[in-house]
Amino acid sequence: SGPFYSQVSSVCLYFGCQRPDHDHIYKQEMDQWHSCGALDKLEIAYSRLPENNGKKVYVQHLMRRPQDAEYLKSILLDKGGILFVCGATAMGRDVHDTLLEIFTSALKDNLKAEEQISLMRDQGRYIQELWSASA
Repeated sequence: SGPFYSQVSSVCLYFGCQRPDHDHIYKQEMDQWHSCGALDKLEIAYSRLPENNGKKVYVQHLMRRPQDAEYLKSILLDKGGILFVCGATAMGRDVHDTLLEIFTSALKDNLKAEEQISLMRDQGRYIQELWSASA
């Protein structure tokens, strides 16, 4: 905790990697941020867990869960939250498409959802830092 945390209404982190024992960078820090209250919500998508029986789970899959879609709608549409997306270009497209789905469902209009995303970009509330990833 500290003075900065009291100035932020809600902080959520969705993080994706292949396996917890392979490439979950900053795991200890993320856990610490969550346990001390710097993060209100921490959601991890592991895309290559054996117990998923070959089904890959990505950040956008977590975002689509009904409780997560409602949460994202609330913090982004209702409360003026900020969304940072960092990762591979393909992931950025998938997260964008998922955000569009969530907003379209909430606003009942695809064009209004696209306009809201554009407005968020213009206001500096939707920021993407994307790079190409080699296979």
